[in-house]
Amino acid sequence: SISICRFLKLSPEEGELRVLIEWAINKMKHSHDNPEAIAKAIIRRLNEYHVNIPYAELARSAKELKLPQLAKLLLSHETSIHSQVPFLLELGEYDRALDQAVLSGDPDLILTALHTIKQTRAADLPYKLATRPEADALYKKYMTDAGLNVIVAEVAKGGGHGSLYSEADAQFQYEDYYKGSFNPSLSVEQKNKLIMKAKVAYNLEDSAGKYIEQAIRERADLLLFQEKVGKAKNLNLVGRSLFDTMNELMEEDEMSTADRLAKDFKVSDNLYWQAKVDALSNRGEWMALERFSKSKKPPPIGFEPFVDACLAHKNTTEAERYVEKAPPNIKWKLFLKIGNPMKAAESAFHVKDSAALRRIYDSCQGSVEIKNSVESYLSRLPK
Repeated sequence: SISICRFLKLSPEEGELRVLIEWAINKMKHSHDNPEAIAKAIIRRLNEYHVNIPYAELARSAKELKLPQLAKLLLSHETSIHSQVPFLLELGEYDRALDQAVLSGDPDLILTALHTIKQTRAADLPYKLATRPEADALYKKYMTDAGLNVIVAEVAKGGGHGSLYSEADAQFQYEDYYKGSFNPSLSVEQKNKLIMKAKVAYNLEDSAGKYIEQAIRERADLLLFQEKVGKAKNLNLVGRSLFDTMNELMEEDEMSTADRLAKDFKVSDNLYWQAKVDALSNRGEWMALERFSKSKKPPPIGFEPFVDACLAHKNTTEAERYVEKAPPNIKWKLFLKIGNPMKAAESAFHVKDSAALRRIYDSCQGSVEIKNSVESYLSRLPK
């Protein structure tokens, strides 16, 4: 069938890919092997071809065939996180879905995962946020942007929550008070009152409650820090999230104050480094950015965020500096990102990554020279 597709000069998407998918589905239907053996056979066969395999689509077929374990195994080979995360959520793999969403750095994808978890496993959300600072910071920013709701408006006027919430919502009622503390129209004293109401309104004895109480205390401390530093530096900081406050200080070249904030509030290395990379690149301080990249080996966030920051400002020369420092196994991906597929192919060949070479091949539509080079590299690797 594949030979016929090639003879008819069908595109890989219309020809080879559809044939391979049908073969894989047929394998799932009729094989009596265990899920691991079936997955291994399918993946080994599909990796022989120079096409991007939609493993999420195959995983969905496995799920429809009542093969959930096989679905999870196939899904782990999906290269598109945006295809992987929604289906992981469908499979109930909430931790993996949230971790992959955080890894992608896409705020919409992270919030989609958090929203799904809150809708289906609300009791688990505080624990998942407590162990993932990036998701926690984004969630707080989302609550800020969402503004006040009816409950917070009532509280701000001195009213109570009464029966407006069902008992099932009790664990997350603190959010309404917490969101209120971000309202820029309220004074610091009013904000602190809202935070204290959150503390006294609910029984915070269990582990989820302890996390909530800690978040409330940190918010109160942050408001005091924002008011004090804002007045001293003539900056509008009150009501911002922790990450936004730190980022604003860095953007204003108040690095020592930002460092103190990060230390006092135990900001994770990942968040701190991402904020500083963003601030230095936004200020065009390329030498300072390079010095910062050398301050810890390797950087906690790796070199890809440095590459992304440079590319955001169309500085490919600086971006390549960090690509060269990246670990060998991801260097090809970063060279591809900065628009240098030839070096990407060289890097993939150096680490004997045939799957990466196939991806490079597929991405270079119309470039005969690069495709020939990739084919040459593939021919020299073990089958």
